[in-house]
Amino acid sequence: MKLIDLRENTKIQIEVSFKENKLQYEAVTKFSAFDGIFIEPIKQDGKMLDFNTGKLRISVTADIEGGQPVIWRECVIKGVKYKNEVYHMITSPKSGLQINRRGRFRLEMGYTGTARVGANKGTINVVVHDLSASGFSFTTEKDIENFNEEVHLVFIDSDNGTTFNFVGEIVRKQEWNNNRFLYGCKFGAVNRMVEYYIAKKQRELISIKSLNSKNIIELKE
Repeated sequence: MKLIDLRENTKIQIEVSFKENKLQYEAVTKFSAFDGIFIEPIKQDGKMLDFNTGKLRISVTADIEGGQPVIWRECVIKGVKYKNEVYHMITSPKSGLQINRRGRFRLEMGYTGTARVGANKGTINVVVHDLSASGFSFTTEKDIENFNEEVHLVFIDSDNGTTFNFVGEIVRKQEWNNNRFLYGCKFGAVNRMVEYYIAKKQRELISIKSLNSKNIIELKE
């Protein structure tokens, strides 16, 4: 399946990678033309982003009705003007590959913090492993035997000094490195604040500049 075979109004997820850092955008296809798909301009602080800078790796994933998601790699995103409207146009030389359905994007952390497991118990030192809008995980030397316990996690983002307090339920446990254990916890509901935080953190990790209007390519039939 070619990228240009996507139908109008198909929801897609765009993943941009630079070294070990990643960020994601969600978009909807408007139409296909010139061997690419067109989407509304992706903006930050009201300015259209320029994806032609740096050594970015870009992929596009789409949920295909009645089948598994399909991913296109080695994508290129350009700012274009077509019929007096400005878009981001995405092209890929590759055919799409089916992939397993993915969960919500997780942001790897590494911050130290504390956790209180259960009621009327003391705190333990932990390292926050990752965070998503559906939950979090942490590692600790403590061997927690009881599942379904409520966990109150506190940590500070050392990059900007923000303190976070989360409450979740332990749903997963596995042995980790250096005699530590990893515990996966879920929120009671999707945490929109975490989604916003992850998106902001991703933009900090991968600095994508605004697109100069002079670099917008005008397409003509």
